Amino acid sequence: MMMSQKAVAQPLNEQCFAVLSRDIGEDGVRSLTALFVRETKARLSRIAAREIEATTLSREIHTLKGAAGVACAQYLSWRAGRLEARLARGGALRPSDIADLSSALDAWADALPVRPEGA
Repeated sequence: MMMSQKAVAQPLNEQCFAVLSRDIGEDGVRSLTALFVRETKARLSRIAAREIEATTLSREIHTLKGAAGVACAQYLSWRAGRLEARLARGGALRPSDIADLSSALDAWADALPVRPEGA
């Protein structure tokens, strides 16, 4: 099923986050979101350095897409998926891609109803 453009543009999938919160509790959510932020920032730094080969870049983007989905970061996952598809078609990483992914991460963090551990 395709999501509407409006649904895709939401940084946080609130329904997903409610289920996640119910399943792992508030402490679990704080831990998971803190880990996701740390790992995503590190991943974006590696990608931005542009010192990784194409296969590693594709794997990093694919991992980001999946991790964002688990963290209910709907727009970030969508952006990463679009980038992954472009790279698979032979396209290149653009300077704006890192900024777009970083902005999507920030928007997700701002939309969270709880603050990640250490934030």
